[in-house]
Amino acid sequence: MALSIVTILFSFTLASDPDAAGFYEHMGAVRVGEVWNEFQKVNLPVMRVDT
Repeated sequence: MALSIVTILFSFTLASDPDAAGFYEHMGAVRVGEVWNEFQKVNLPVMRVDT
């Protein structure tokens, strides 16, 4: 009997609340940029999560 294990690797990005960026970094996310939020008039950090 042959056993095959398939691992799917992917990443995703998210725009974080500035106050939550530390939490995402602690959980393994990496800051990759910023995006302007016109509604809040602030730059939001863009985070990448690799799984």
